[in-house]
Amino acid sequence: MLLERSCGWKAPFRLLRRIICQMVYHCEINPASFISSSAIASLRLPHPYLIVVHRDVEIGERVTFFHGVTIGAREGRHTGVPVIGSDCYLGTGATLIGPLRLGDGARIGANCLVLSDVAAGETVVSNRV
Repeated sequence: MLLERSCGWKAPFRLLRRIICQMVYHCEINPASFISSSAIASLRLPHPYLIVVHRDVEIGERVTFFHGVTIGAREGRHTGVPVIGSDCYLGTGATLIGPLRLGDGARIGANCLVLSDVAAGETVVSNRV
């Protein structure tokens, strides 16, 4: 993204970025999903592998995605996509599906399936066995 802005050669770098993200990292995040350009710059991907985000999702600033995160739409009667607030954390393998909202500062633990709203500052973890 920075390379595109600094050089002005948007098309070649957009294609190159897409090839690198999808072929090497298997990571699909649409830049239009972010609420601002500063949200794109502040996105943290400590392990940027196998991340898939629906094109209509809204992502706030300073969000962290670990590998294996999936964020998508739900089909049927409750259609829609998640809205992710600022300062959110999504652990390895977290899955968000449907019309839900993660409040600012929400934390989703590893391998959690989230189907409903999470309040600001709340932490969600899977059942412990």
